[in-house]
Amino acid sequence: MDLCRTTFNHFSCTSIFCVIWAPLFNFIIIVINPWCTNVWDFSRILCGFPCSYGNKALSEFAFLFNITLPSVTIILANVTLVIRVIYQKMSRQQGVNWRRHRKMVLQLWVISSFYLAIWLPLVSTLFIEMTVQPSFMIDHLEAMQFAPYFIPLFLPMICLSSQPELVSKIKNLIRMRPMNRVSTVT
Repeated sequence: MDLCRTTFNHFSCTSIFCVIWAPLFNFIIIVINPWCTNVWDFSRILCGFPCSYGNKALSEFAFLFNITLPSVTIILANVTLVIRVIYQKMSRQQGVNWRRHRKMVLQLWVISSFYLAIWLPLVSTLFIEMTVQPSFMIDHLEAMQFAPYFIPLFLPMICLSSQPELVSKIKNLIRMRPMNRVSTVT
């Protein structure tokens, strides 16, 4: 029996691949690179680039597969999910009650917009540098490459802020309550 034949197993295989791919690829290409030796410049923000980025084919593969593909996948998965919800409602001859789906759509839109707002400027700049003009935004590239490190820092706050019940509880805790005044009676 094929391991990835059923939907659940396919999801499991995809998840395992996504978890293993990035550490394994970066370990081989950066840490134990058999083709060249890395020289790091610790005075720069990102300590420079791995020597494997000097290999055009390898750097283009890493850019397309590790950076561009996840961004495109997020866009396609979000659009597909919304279309699937609409299609299923229409196939069952039910109207789409957007009030019921508002929370899902809002969470999906906020989280994916945050991720894409951080990654798309970098992806488009690197794509233009690789294909059209090698010096495009060269002065700002290092700062743009540092921006994705903010995603794991801000993502928990964004996820929590998309929970309306939690937001109202926090507002109630923070809201100033009238205090009892103590004064002397004459």
